[in-house]
Amino acid sequence: MEIPNQAHSKHPEIKPRPGWPFYKSPICNFKTKPLLSASHRIRAAGVENIYEVCEKLWDHLSSFPCFIFNEARCYNNDGYLDWYFSSGPWCNAGYANAAWWEATKNKYGAIDCRNPNQPIEQI
Repeated sequence: MEIPNQAHSKHPEIKPRPGWPFYKSPICNFKTKPLLSASHRIRAAGVENIYEVCEKLWDHLSSFPCFIFNEARCYNNDGYLDWYFSSGPWCNAGYANAAWWEATKNKYGAIDCRNPNQPIEQI
């Protein structure tokens, strides 16, 4: 049996479907280590200009007492907006919710960062 040459394969490149796995709204995870830090991660599909939205997210978050530690980024992750940051525990989930609302007006869905049950590592 001959193995086909992958360079000549006619199969299109597989890309994630728009909205998958975020079917109805973005996913937000908020995790705290009492008295040490808080980690936030928001992922959303369908965001038209990710870099512009990222700028707005950082801008609106800066109006709250969220002093960001070393792990902070907002970028285009294979077509999805991926916003991650660690801060002091005083930067509560409501601040991320408010920054998302101000930056997007929930155009890509509402987020609720108050659920600490799903570990950030699983997203």
